[in-house]
Amino acid sequence: MVPTYRRASSLKACLDALRLQSLQPLEILVIVRADDEESRATVDEAGGSVRMLTVHVPGTVAALNCGREFASGEFLAITDDDAVPTPGWLRAIAARFETDPMIGAVGGRDIVHHGNEIDEGDTDVVGRVKWWGRRIGRHHLRSDLQDVDFLKGANMAFRAAALRPFDDRLLGRGAQVSLDLEATWSVRRRGWRVVYDPAVVVDHYPAPRHDDDARHQRSLEAEHNEQHNEVYSLLLHASQWHVPAILGYTLLVGTRKAPGLLLFLHPRLSHMLRRRIPGLAAARLSALKTVRQALRANARDRSVGGPPTHT
Repeated sequence: MVPTYRRASSLKACLDALRLQSLQPLEILVIVRADDEESRATVDEAGGSVRMLTVHVPGTVAALNCGREFASGEFLAITDDDAVPTPGWLRAIAARFETDPMIGAVGGRDIVHHGNEIDEGDTDVVGRVKWWGRRIGRHHLRSDLQDVDFLKGANMAFRAAALRPFDDRLLGRGAQVSLDLEATWSVRRRGWRVVYDPAVVVDHYPAPRHDDDARHQRSLEAEHNEQHNEVYSLLLHASQWHVPAILGYTLLVGTRKAPGLLLFLHPRLSHMLRRRIPGLAAARLSALKTVRQALRANARDRSVGGPPTHT
């Protein structure tokens, strides 16, 4: 499944790479917005097993839920339209799933290209959530085979039985940052294994985002959405004992680019960043409200015979 929006040249490179897979996919679903004529033309030219699905609602959540509805495979692999999977990508994903029926999601490294340079390095830990809410990503670095808490959206695949609908409470009209965190950590917290496999590789060429969450000039709304989505995703799938720690850490400490309230008077903090702290705190608190709404809705679903959870 490839969600796309107004990045036709990148999409073409992605589709070309999928056609060169050593293990051919049953189908390639490209989810396109109704007003994105250039991308629609690119999909029409692709032919073969490429199928175009059209959405009228902006955002990656709507796109992936559309793809999930129409997908017919036992395993659903997802990549970004600005990623180029290596030829053995799907074969490595399938091989890893076959090792254990309890593996619910598989992903690997996305080699991030910046012009002629790439982000290099080695790490022991990938894709972990500390008990107090600190996230460790590092999916772009080299690492060993390991079980993880979450994967990166440009390179993730799911066992269809383990994948719930993507959460439409995530904010944003474009990339909807932390969608990958919510989806894969949900799989992990419901008892499935989530695996990072270094043999599962895509080359990632970050392309412009045509929404508030532009890569180099982000709006205040995009910052609010990111903080809401991250804290919401963490709290929603945390145990009740971890909720106070996660909320306290994110609200008071935060991160270097999105500091918490305790850093408001830090002498080395720029004036611009200090002015943003109250808004970041408000976004994090709003996530708690969204979590409560989600939990109430989940309780109603269970009371009327909703889908069983995996144990």
